[in-house]
Amino acid sequence: GVKQEVQLVALKDTSGVSGRFFLGSGRIGTEFFYVYYYRYGDAIRFGKINANNVDVYEEDREDAVLQKWGRKDHIRPWALEPEGTRYEFHVPRGTILAEFQLDLEN
Repeated sequence: GVKQEVQLVALKDTSGVSGRFFLGSGRIGTEFFYVYYYRYGDAIRFGKINANNVDVYEEDREDAVLQKWGRKDHIRPWALEPEGTRYEFHVPRGTILAEFQLDLEN
């Protein structure tokens, strides 16, 4: 498949959790999402992906990336995609917070 990759931006948590993180998670209605910020040129943008379409890998690395895999005839930069598109987060080991949840409905 075809791969695209964007650099994730680390956030500093202000709710008392120490350290930095690259991924948040939360529910909108009954759907569970991963939320993240990524570099887009000189800007930083917010993104969210339904957790059903995502694999997360903790690795020995300092940076974090989101990879998007798809068929060549269907891939468009960060748009809603048809079946067959797959996402992978690659984040530093120890930065996933299992209990951290964002309230995405307020």
